[in-house]
Amino acid sequence: MGRVRVYGVDSDNHWHSDYLDITIQNIQGNTTSGTLTHNETWCGVVNITGNITVPSNITLEILPNTNIYFQSSNNLTVYGTLVANSDAARKIDFMRTGSSGSWGSITFDGSGASNSILNYITVKNGLGIRCLNGANVTVTNSTIDHCTEGVYIYNSQPNISGNQIIEPVQNGINVNASGLSPLIQGNNITKSSSNPQYRQYQGIYLSNNSNGYIAKNDISGFYWGMYIGGGSDAYFTNYSNQSFTQNNRVINNRWGLGAGWGGYIFAGMWKSYGRNNSIYNNLNCDAYSYNSSNIIAQSNWWGNDGAQIYHDGTSTLDASLPLTYDPWIPQNNVLLEESELLGDESVNQIIIPDSSIILGILLEFRGRTNEAIFHYKQMIKNKRKADFAIGRLVSIMNRDNVIEIREFIESLLFGNNDYKPIVLTVLAGKLLEENKYEEAKILYNRIINDYPDSYFAINARFEKFFAALSIEHNLNTASELLNEIRALALNDVDYLIRLQDAENQFVLLGTQLIEKPLTKQQVITELGKPDSYALNANYPNPFNPSTNIQFSTPEQSFVELKVFDILGNEVANLVKQDMEPR
Repeated sequence: MGRVRVYGVDSDNHWHSDYLDITIQNIQGNTTSGTLTHNETWCGVVNITGNITVPSNITLEILPNTNIYFQSSNNLTVYGTLVANSDAARKIDFMRTGSSGSWGSITFDGSGASNSILNYITVKNGLGIRCLNGANVTVTNSTIDHCTEGVYIYNSQPNISGNQIIEPVQNGINVNASGLSPLIQGNNITKSSSNPQYRQYQGIYLSNNSNGYIAKNDISGFYWGMYIGGGSDAYFTNYSNQSFTQNNRVINNRWGLGAGWGGYIFAGMWKSYGRNNSIYNNLNCDAYSYNSSNIIAQSNWWGNDGAQIYHDGTSTLDASLPLTYDPWIPQNNVLLEESELLGDESVNQIIIPDSSIILGILLEFRGRTNEAIFHYKQMIKNKRKADFAIGRLVSIMNRDNVIEIREFIESLLFGNNDYKPIVLTVLAGKLLEENKYEEAKILYNRIINDYPDSYFAINARFEKFFAALSIEHNLNTASELLNEIRALALNDVDYLIRLQDAENQFVLLGTQLIEKPLTKQQVITELGKPDSYALNANYPNPFNPSTNIQFSTPEQSFVELKVFDILGNEVANLVKQDMEPR
């Protein structure tokens, strides 16, 4: 603990100064574990001997050139704020103790963690990074090396940009975020090129009506380079809807792009956003669309042998207007427009059964949101790709906080219509986002009971399982739900990918303890009983509207805690009772 004097100038240009207490731990070989009780700053060498928890409203800052060593299976779980912000020359390293085995994960849980930043860090030989339940964190310019999974995203929309994800055992980036839109840009996601067809995981995987903005990633060595399933949408652009001269590269996988069960991939629309991808040298197929899915992939490079593609009778796949050059190889004689915004292309240039989908997307991307909302409502009214329109409305609702959309979607539950199961699905996802787990289960059970043979019933079972894991943290319930899912014994691509993911997440949760905030008794158990009476300095100070006062007692005793002003007058009696050790 130290004290620094802080100077400042007010609006009248008068200088003021106050003292501020700070905590800096230069641990240098010492060990640490437990739950943080106040803001901390770490630097030097930190040895983690047990699980670390950063509660809500607590900030842990890690300074550049810090090395953090975790013993086997130990985790860093963040409900508050973790700031590990460095640069290329002074990376922050999270790694295992010793030369074998793996440690746990860096897990961000809840919206309270959304101000967390990981920039120029290395995460090596752990379970990876996990963003759960509204943890909209930023992970940039970092290396995730030989971890079980690169980044796992559940009901969150983080910014995952400019990272190296090297040799993940499972998926590179795994997204289950109904109606939410994580940004996945500029990442290099690779597995070893040896026998990639037998490494049955995905470079980028979207499920359960997620909306991913996916641009400028380089993916190789996976079973699927990208798989977009379960009503999810992938937009090969960023939040500004730019068209890049060098977009995604998906090469040397068993399958390149995949869309299933109502998935959409917008990977190039004539001269607008999404184009200039390099998709080639994938063993079985460069692009694959099945079971009412659509891939729009105009103006891309498919290698010297052209596009190797497949779609079934219920789906579309447009690989027209192929490029004659590889955008990832600098061209001397080709004029490319850098960061080109949307042009005035004709919808007729795009081959798709229902051009209303493209019209809605173009209205959104040109900033004409109200027109897009009206257009999607008309699509639903006219039963023209209503599932897609509902998904886009949910995305706009989440992005722009349009309350009226929520009311409109809820109104669709009345009456008989073919799109009611997707309405129930997206509303259940919204309830989970709001931490209304029991209400969401009611909707999922309704889907299972009313539409037992549909894909929506399968999805509902999966989502109950994932919620039991990541929200309720109940392994027993999750185990029962997983057995129900296994009993379906389907042979569908989407089902098998999700089943594998569910089994993996169950194992990971069994390995690491993803805790809810600890109770007082759990904190006592985790930190150990104090060995003396102590009254710690209050924080924050000075002149804040509130402050925290910490004290400890080694045994059960009567405690009285009073506050006096500077003149010695008693102004408050905070505690006057028998208390357990704390």
